[in-house]
Amino acid sequence: MTLCAAVRPARHGVRIVCLGGLASLYVLGAGWLFHAELKSSLGMSSARVTEVAKPLRDALVAVLGDSRLLLVGSAVLLGGWALAAPGLARRFAVCLPLAALLGLLNPHTAGWVAVNVTGPAYWRSLWAVPLPIVLALVLSAPLHLGRVATRPLLRGAAWLILLTTFACLVPRSGGLSRANAVRLGWPQIKVPEAAYRWAEEVNRRAPAGSHVAVPSDIAVWIVTQHHHVYPLVVRDYLHAPAPHLSRQALRQRVAMQSFLDAPELVDATPELFRQGLDRFEVRAVCLVNDPRAEVARSILQQSGFTAALVRDDYVLWLRPAQAPLPQPVRP
Repeated sequence: MTLCAAVRPARHGVRIVCLGGLASLYVLGAGWLFHAELKSSLGMSSARVTEVAKPLRDALVAVLGDSRLLLVGSAVLLGGWALAAPGLARRFAVCLPLAALLGLLNPHTAGWVAVNVTGPAYWRSLWAVPLPIVLALVLSAPLHLGRVATRPLLRGAAWLILLTTFACLVPRSGGLSRANAVRLGWPQIKVPEAAYRWAEEVNRRAPAGSHVAVPSDIAVWIVTQHHHVYPLVVRDYLHAPAPHLSRQALRQRVAMQSFLDAPELVDATPELFRQGLDRFEVRAVCLVNDPRAEVARSILQQSGFTAALVRDDYVLWLRPAQAPLPQPVRP
């Protein structure tokens, strides 16, 4: 799409587009192979993913909100090209939004896009839409309008008025506002601090190379650290393909994960939780410090776990490495 917007509409331009496209084909090939392997191992169906995929409006609301910025952003995507400067800027404002709207943000193809391109998070298709760039072209339109009549002061004043009006009336909060989760300070890792610190504690205290059962918001950060232990599930759609991990084993791991995310589920099926601890030879469990987890805590104590770290939000339970594990329960 970028090549189509950047080259001139001539024979030489077509040649450049073709050569540039050939240089990018390997990305499509790698993605297609990965998708085919994932689909065969997980049994993903188009109908199932279509239910999860968000329609166009929901994707726009997820990225732009449901207020004035949504209206302005949609208008810019559809008609921003009319205000862009002639030449490269206008071709850019035409080609990229049009290609994205027809190929990715098309309600009729949303299911196919979710299955083959974005996964369940259909709103990610908006990453291909250069809305900030097109918006900048629209806001800077007064600087190039009326250039024949040399009135730079008027053009500059019109640009300043348009920019100020947009900044004051359209966004719900400023770019540096705390409402946008912005913190000014020294560079550091941008992660949820509490979940990341718990991931550090689990990696530090659990036996090296062991399996651990932790809530979803902690599991995603455990594997980002060096010499990490192994959560039963990181994300349910990221897992080893068959035959390394069967579909039944994946379901069992996801079931254990649900117990950690909602410990009250253990009350109804305590034996499944107990068997999961033994089946996967779990050495560490991070359990919410809440009355809802009373049954799960009792099972952990009966299975040889001890509370190694207690805080207001979670409790880290460890089964000593020297403690013999019960015979794993095989499906």
